[in-house]
Order: sequence, then C-alpha cells, then structure tokens
Amino acid sequence: MKSINVIIERNEAAFFAYIPVIPGCTAGGWDENEVKQNMQMVLDICIQDDPELQRQYSNAYVLKFIADFKE
Repeated sequence: MKSINVIIERNEAAFFAYIPVIPGCTAGGWDENEVKQNMQMVLDICIQDDPELQRQYSNAYVLKFIADFKE
C-alpha cells in the first residue's frame, strides 16, 4: 500500500492542506478534522480525473498527515 504525505498548515482563520507530489491537490477547513475530510474528498476527485493517478493509487493508499504549525 502506498503512503501519500499530506502537509497541514494553519493561519489565524483556518487550516489548509496540500499534497506536495500532486500539484493542485489542496483543501481547507475550519479545524484539523474538517481539513482532513476535505482533503480525502479532493484527492478522490484528483484521482478520478487523472488516469496516471488512477494507475498509481488503484491498489489502495493511506494518507499520512504531517502538521506544520509554525508560529
């Protein structure tokens, strides 16, 4: 099973996430749980829309969330 790293950042208003190896695959949310759920939905759409991503992640994957909460 492949692992996909997801970077989560925050500012004073919200949380944001992105996958460095999949350009444009980004999500936001009001809290950490919401941004994780939204990222899963966005990633599903990215995979559905891209045949190469379908080949890479067709056998299953796991998301590894990495918090980058710099002050």
